[in-house]
Amino acid sequence: MNTLSDAISKWSFARTMNYLIGTSTPNVSAAELKCVEQQFNDHIHHGEVASHGSIVVLPLEFKLSAFMRRLNSLGQHDSGGVHHRAVFVHYGLDPKNRLDVALEFVKLRAVQGTPKYTFDRAAEFYSPVGKDLVSIGGGLSTWNAKNGRGEEYTERVVIRESSANTWRRFTDGTDAYATAHAYDHILEKWIQHNTDGYVGDPTIRLIPIATASARIDEFELGFKQGCAWSFVEIPVNDVQPSAGLEFLNKAADLGSPCPPNRPQLSFLTAGLPRKTGC
Repeated sequence: MNTLSDAISKWSFARTMNYLIGTSTPNVSAAELKCVEQQFNDHIHHGEVASHGSIVVLPLEFKLSAFMRRLNSLGQHDSGGVHHRAVFVHYGLDPKNRLDVALEFVKLRAVQGTPKYTFDRAAEFYSPVGKDLVSIGGGLSTWNAKNGRGEEYTERVVIRESSANTWRRFTDGTDAYATAHAYDHILEKWIQHNTDGYVGDPTIRLIPIATASARIDEFELGFKQGCAWSFVEIPVNDVQPSAGLEFLNKAADLGSPCPPNRPQLSFLTAGLPRKTGC
């Protein structure tokens, strides 16, 4: 029988890893997307532990063509490789406490004999501006500079880590400052399944979410921020997907949450099962 101590044990283990958080599957239905989006509002705030408020979310949007232009600058993945290109979504706050993001495009190197990958940081990060992805004028050092949007996020975010109404400050080394999403075989399929036959240049929207790492009954632990990928023009629904078209009319997630200075990444194929009502 599951107990609260079992959930805490699983949560404690998950906190030592960088990939045990996410939606139930990489393809996200409308009902689950609504739940995890609401969980962002419920569990990720700005301010102080004793006084905080919801983070304002403006549309984080850019054209598919802008995304592919930045991705294709990496070249193709290695023959036979899996997850050999990835996109980091770095989280930030602007001066008005609005969520901002910067995208980093990287090539991954498989660590032989393990499910892990290493990578080199990109020299440039890109933020959504007017449906384009525009260079921020540098990479991680620029994003995390004093008063930079990355630093503002880690300094001003507070987290409600469980279903209990207890808040704490963002913790370096534990909380996610970014999420890494595999392009090859994940985002790649999501794009293909939703745009096959589509006429035009659809708009990608990043949706901030929060998911837990452990659950006992309806009590959840270990919330971290993440993000789901959707298309503005293509609706997400709850229809059971057909074989080979699992991302059709679905959002995409199951990225790898990244605490600072984590040198390796792993990707899971499933997270916690959807909770009741999702």
